[in-house]
Amino acid sequence: MQDPKPANISGSKTVTHSYTHRIDWGYVAAGVGMLAIAFVAYRIFGPDPEDDESGPLA
Repeated sequence: MQDPKPANISGSKTVTHSYTHRIDWGYVAAGVGMLAIAFVAYRIFGPDPEDDESGPLA
Protein backbone atom coordinates (compact mmCIF):
# COMPACT_ATOMS: atom_id res chain seq x y z
CA MET A 1 0.00 0.00 0.00
CA GLN A 2 1.30 3.45 -0.85
CA ASP A 3 2.15 6.03 1.79
CA PRO A 4 -0.30 8.88 2.29
CA LYS A 5 0.19 12.07 0.35
CA PRO A 6 1.97 14.88 2.22
CA ALA A 7 -1.22 16.93 2.07
CA ASN A 8 -2.91 14.27 4.18
CA ILE A 9 -2.22 15.78 7.59
CA SER A 10 -3.71 12.97 9.67
CA GLY A 11 -1.38 10.48 7.97
CA SER A 12 -4.02 7.77 7.68
CA LYS A 13 -3.91 5.22 4.90
CA THR A 14 -7.12 4.50 3.02
CA VAL A 15 -7.92 1.43 0.97
CA THR A 16 -10.58 1.49 -1.72
CA HIS A 17 -11.94 -1.46 -3.62
CA SER A 18 -14.40 -1.52 -6.47
CA TYR A 19 -15.82 -4.44 -8.42
CA THR A 20 -18.03 -4.38 -11.47
CA HIS A 21 -19.97 -7.42 -12.64
CA ARG A 22 -20.67 -7.91 -16.33
CA ILE A 23 -22.51 -10.67 -18.15
CA ASP A 24 -21.43 -11.32 -21.71
CA TRP A 25 -24.84 -12.06 -23.22
CA GLY A 26 -23.23 -13.45 -26.37
CA TYR A 27 -21.89 -16.42 -24.41
CA VAL A 28 -25.25 -16.91 -22.71
CA ALA A 29 -27.03 -16.97 -26.09
CA ALA A 30 -24.45 -19.38 -27.52
CA GLY A 31 -24.88 -21.73 -24.55
CA VAL A 32 -28.67 -21.70 -24.82
CA GLY A 33 -28.40 -22.32 -28.56
CA MET A 34 -26.09 -25.28 -28.04
CA LEU A 35 -28.47 -26.77 -25.47
CA ALA A 36 -31.38 -26.36 -27.90
CA ILE A 37 -29.42 -28.06 -30.70
CA ALA A 38 -28.47 -30.93 -28.37
CA PHE A 39 -32.10 -31.37 -27.30
CA VAL A 40 -33.38 -31.40 -30.88
CA ALA A 41 -30.65 -33.84 -31.94
CA TYR A 42 -31.55 -36.14 -29.03
CA ARG A 43 -35.24 -36.02 -29.98
CA ILE A 44 -34.44 -36.84 -33.62
CA PHE A 45 -31.63 -39.39 -33.21
CA GLY A 46 -32.29 -40.65 -29.68
CA PRO A 47 -33.90 -43.93 -28.70
CA ASP A 48 -37.48 -44.43 -29.83
CA PRO A 49 -39.68 -45.25 -26.81
CA GLU A 50 -41.98 -47.38 -29.00
CA ASP A 51 -39.10 -49.74 -29.79
CA ASP A 52 -38.16 -50.23 -26.13
CA GLU A 53 -38.96 -53.84 -25.19
CA SER A 54 -37.81 -53.59 -21.59
CA GLY A 55 -40.87 -51.64 -20.41
CA PRO A 56 -43.67 -52.96 -18.19
CA LEU A 57 -45.90 -53.82 -21.19
CA ALA A 58 -43.36 -56.13 -22.84
